[in-house]
Amino acid sequence: MRLRQLVLRVRPLWLFAFIGVLLFGTSWADGGLQQKLKSPAIPAAQDGDIVLQTSISPQCSAIREATQSDWTHCGIVFMEQGKAMVLEAVGPVRKTTLKEWLGRSAHWSILRLKDPAKLTADVKERMRKAGEGMMGKAYDTRFLWSDEEIYCSELVWKIYQVGAGIEVGEVEKWGSMKLDGPEAKRIIAQRFPGGKLPLEEPVVTPASISRCGLLEEVGVR
Repeated sequence: MRLRQLVLRVRPLWLFAFIGVLLFGTSWADGGLQQKLKSPAIPAAQDGDIVLQTSISPQCSAIREATQSDWTHCGIVFMEQGKAMVLEAVGPVRKTTLKEWLGRSAHWSILRLKDPAKLTADVKERMRKAGEGMMGKAYDTRFLWSDEEIYCSELVWKIYQVGAGIEVGEVEKWGSMKLDGPEAKRIIAQRFPGGKLPLEEPVVTPASISRCGLLEEVGVR
């Protein structure tokens, strides 16, 4: 009799526990599904796609201050044996897989030319050759317009200009940037003698490329 009473007392506890597991498990599964659905799919990459990212470094903080934009680094995609590779100026100009490149930052964007007819097979080949010609070049820490050294957005802009005759973004001057922020001042003092930045020097920024009306966003996170 006592055993039966004990079973009757315990049974509701097991029932509640079982229901709780079902509810929790369903909630967790739904949450995982929702998270999966919210995660943006990376579109199939194409030759000439431009990738932008938000990077974290003292230099990138200075770029954010100067350009008033979160976009601090960029690269250009070329397909190689079915694999998307990003040509970028970081240290020497080099190639990085698109997967690795996007994985560096929690915030990125993929831009594509709105008129794909402009990127004919011949144009893509010229762009590819222009990019190959810049492989191994040192990173330009002073952001000058010469081709001896090169920085990220300059690389992307010149590949499009040389290979396709297209200007992806406005070429501005340092004097038009916001240079009074603490990080910008620090970088200028470090890299330019006497802290004197050549204000008339042409410059193209990731922010400028992101605003280009010839491009459209095809992926973002």
